[in-house]
Amino acid sequence: MILRRLLKNTLSSTAHTVITNLSKGVNMTKNLNLTTDEALVLQQISESGEEDLTGLTESLQMSRPKLMTQLSRLKNKGLIKIKTTAGDWWISMSRRGKQTTHYLWPEMSLNY
Repeated sequence: MILRRLLKNTLSSTAHTVITNLSKGVNMTKNLNLTTDEALVLQQISESGEEDLTGLTESLQMSRPKLMTQLSRLKNKGLIKIKTTAGDWWISMSRRGKQTTHYLWPEMSLNY
């Protein structure tokens, strides 16, 4: 508490916001408890940016029912968004999902 007051008084508002967001991100990811399959699905969606259900099934070589279970769990955790268009499902990262993948796999955000 005292440290937080000192930081608030001495740091600029921008730096304080960054520290607050980082601490929220750490707490957020600790509470997620991702399974291995959920992490694999999340990583694949993160790498592709947005993917349809069929493409995701093929790229992960995962059965459709199993993938649907993982997608449902990730959506309930607020990590992905699912849109239905013309009978197809499109899966993309939510803001929270992007923050989580950046925290879990910081090397994915590096540009080589």
